[in-house]
Amino acid sequence: MRRVFIILALLPLCAHAQKNFLVGGRRSTESMMHSQATRSSTQQTRQAEMPAPCFVDTLFTPTVPFTSRAVSMHGYSKRLNDGDESFLLRNETQRYRISRVVLMLVYTTESSVELHRRQETVECNLYPGAAQVVTIKSFDKNNNFYYYSTPPQRAKGTPYRVRYDVLRYDVVVE
Repeated sequence: MRRVFIILALLPLCAHAQKNFLVGGRRSTESMMHSQATRSSTQQTRQAEMPAPCFVDTLFTPTVPFTSRAVSMHGYSKRLNDGDESFLLRNETQRYRISRVVLMLVYTTESSVELHRRQETVECNLYPGAAQVVTIKSFDKNNNFYYYSTPPQRAKGTPYRVRYDVLRYDVVVE
């Protein structure tokens, strides 16, 4: 509680110090006006692209926006007779370890008709930039469906695609 108060109390000072920070000692008034005009147009462009920051890491680092893009899913696999689904989860952050990810998985036919939707909590230990293979129980209890990129050789089934949304994840504080 005390740390949060101190950080919030010092935020205006950090913004003021960052605005008045001099590189190499002195700047002329003309170069300062030019850099401020360039900076304000660049900031407006960035603000339109970036989501609003929601967390201040420390006093000396910039605000870090935690978004759903911090975790990505790759290499999804489920064959017709598999009772499990496998995929890779990758931590796209460069500084934070992630321990639990909540995904919304949406299964659709190849013509984009929704077959099933579910929320899945995945326990993991993802260091910055690392990936981990995850296996979860399949939504297909009767073995009627297969992931479109792994068609069965002999049996017949229905191909499907999967889309995911990251709903939440836990950041490990050490």
